[in-house]
Amino acid sequence: EVNIKQKGLFKKALPLEVILGDSLAYGSFMGDALVKDELGETEFLAYNPEHIGRGISVIWNEREKREVTLRLLQPSTPKEILDFYNAVKRIAIYWKCSMTVDGVCESPERFASGFCETVVHNENIIKHFSREVLDGRHDTLTLFSAMWPLVLGPREAERFVEEPGEFYDWLHERQSIDATYATPMLFRGESGIEGRYPLVVDTAYIFPKKPTVPFGTVDPGTGAQLVCNDWRIWLTRSMREKPIGELAFDELIPRIPTDKLHEYDCDSWLIDPLTDDELASLAP
Repeated sequence: EVNIKQKGLFKKALPLEVILGDSLAYGSFMGDALVKDELGETEFLAYNPEHIGRGISVIWNEREKREVTLRLLQPSTPKEILDFYNAVKRIAIYWKCSMTVDGVCESPERFASGFCETVVHNENIIKHFSREVLDGRHDTLTLFSAMWPLVLGPREAERFVEEPGEFYDWLHERQSIDATYATPMLFRGESGIEGRYPLVVDTAYIFPKKPTVPFGTVDPGTGAQLVCNDWRIWLTRSMREKPIGELAFDELIPRIPTDKLHEYDCDSWLIDPLTDDELASLAP
């Protein structure tokens, strides 16, 4: 985490273009998936479309003249680490500033000199977590990433513990697929909280093997993590139309044509776009 504070009496706002430079794009999360080209009220996520990784969290708004905070999750990728360092450098040049790195005062020059050390540390983290999955200390490892969460299981860990470079390629390749990350619609029904996953015709989906409430979703009545035990699939031709049918969550995957179903990661399926007839045939 790098916090940069502007010094001097006459302060100037920090343009978004300075943070992003020529290569970074941005978005804001809705549930577990990123909405591209949308800024949050106080925070957004920057990422490089050419090599998508975990993303760079930026706490900023266009009226803020005092400070900005950038956070990089690890393990990440060397290219994303370089994007992070370059963003910090651009801000430090634009503002006369002071800086803290993980709460410790640091000069921009000294911070920049640590790039290679950070890359080596990042590679060691990948190997460490991969070994923990292979040793059974963790069944899986969920990596909140730029586009949506990715789940690393034993099959992936076996590759990454020997060759961290494959981890970098995996992050980008998995997040570059032109698909919709399946997000449930949640509402209160007669029996409690009900969760419904829309499945729309002609749309590729990254679909969970088990239904889950999106991270950070709380019950407005209690403030606790929302709990849902009623999960179903809505089959629809359009999000603007009523469903043409529905089925229990556990009934979906066995009904998908085998040539349209692929394993995406340890916890998710990739479902190829279904035709109108294929979608209608899923209904009980």
